[in-house]
Amino acid sequence: MRKLMAWICALMLLAGTAAAGGLVITDGTAPSPTPAPTATPATEPQTAATEATEEAAPEETEAIPEAAEVTPTEAPATPVPEPEKEKEKTPSYADSQGFGIRNGPREAKRVAVTMDDCYDRERVREAFELCKQYGVVMTFFPLGDQLKAKDAELWREIADSGCEIGSHTMHHTKMTHMSRAGIATHLYRFQECLDEVLGYHYGVVSVRPPFGSYRTDDGKIYKTMESVFKSYGYEHIVLWDVSQTEAEKAKKDVKNGSILLYHARARDVKCLKTLIPWLVDQGYELVTVRELLEFDEIEISPEIYNHRHDQK
Repeated sequence: MRKLMAWICALMLLAGTAAAGGLVITDGTAPSPTPAPTATPATEPQTAATEATEEAAPEETEAIPEAAEVTPTEAPATPVPEPEKEKEKTPSYADSQGFGIRNGPREAKRVAVTMDDCYDRERVREAFELCKQYGVVMTFFPLGDQLKAKDAELWREIADSGCEIGSHTMHHTKMTHMSRAGIATHLYRFQECLDEVLGYHYGVVSVRPPFGSYRTDDGKIYKTMESVFKSYGYEHIVLWDVSQTEAEKAKKDVKNGSILLYHARARDVKCLKTLIPWLVDQGYELVTVRELLEFDEIEISPEIYNHRHDQK
């Protein structure tokens, strides 16, 4: 009995020890102690899925390359157009000639018929009517003192028709012994008289001095005259290579590029009545002096030329 009680006490002692250590005895063998679980801080709760993902992630051994630095691109500036280059003027036939020009290019079948002085306006009218009849043009070189107000309608018709009006200067005076001022007066007074008759500015580009004189007695170009003419825009003076008033002789003298000289006289007009239709039949193109020699265009404007006003 005493032995039984000792065994029961031993069992109760063992049971208390097991309860204090959290052990369950099943077969009398002491189990291995189980470590207490580590508490997760309350401030960083993590789920089991998150922990599993983090544990499965491979350890990074290479640094992630930094993004390449991007240099900001400036907005393209508005292109500034380059200044236009001044167009080079194509050299004209006249540019290849001297101060006095006797004819135009010989290559083309073109001629220019001209009429000087213009003392007799009736003969001027007849010559102009011939132009209209045959559909051609010619160049008139009147003297400034022959541009009368009573003939204004005639000169306007001539200018409007496509015929050309050139300058024969103011009076029929030889200019190779004139002073600079005297020559200038002849040029600007002609332009004033022409503008007054027409009622508008007609920028003359062709000029023929009286007698066609521009050389001194020793045969040299009168430099004073050349200088004044050029200062008024006349780089060349217009001469001629045909001056026959007999039609048959004129026909023999005419060549490509010829400039024909006539005057407002009965015999000259009679010659033209035969010569102009013949030239047309022969295939010649009758043009103005400006066209034949390739002078600049004639500028037209409403403001008439006044020398004193322009010199201020």
